[in-house]
This record gives sequence, structure tokens and C-alpha cells, in this order.
Amino acid sequence: VQELQDGDVERRIGFCERMMALIDVQPMFPYQIVFTGEATFTLTGEVNNQNFRFWSDENPNWVQETHTQYPQKINVWCGII
Repeated sequence: VQELQDGDVERRIGFCERMMALIDVQPMFPYQIVFTGEATFTLTGEVNNQNFRFWSDENPNWVQETHTQYPQKINVWCGII
């Protein structure tokens, strides 16, 4: 979760207006968008995800790295058309 900043509302409205203008010109435009995400999960509970951000007033120290000779992890990828 990210903190909203001054000017965010105007940028969001501008983005929506541009998208609506694109849809007016090319109605199939939304069907050509591909949303993707990727994350790496480990047995230590650590998640490496480039699209996810944590926000807090203080450092929660929720991840503790541990090193093993053969770290076990799994990569997960998802795509939505």
C-alpha cells in the first residue's frame, strides 16, 4: 500500500480520461492489454515481488534472511488477458 500524495487524484483522473479517449478511437483496446505479475516464495517466508510494496511509519522487520546451502524457493508467474 502506498501513501497518496498531492496531485495523485489529478494524475488518476488524467489517466482515466486518456484511457476513455483510446477506447473511443479503438473500442477493442482494453482487450489488447496483458497484465502480468511475478513473485518468488521461499521456505523462510520471504517473498521477493517487484510489484508489491510495504509502507509503514516504522520498520516492522518482518523478514529475516537465513542462508542455507540449497535455498528452496518457487517462482510464480501469472498473466491475465
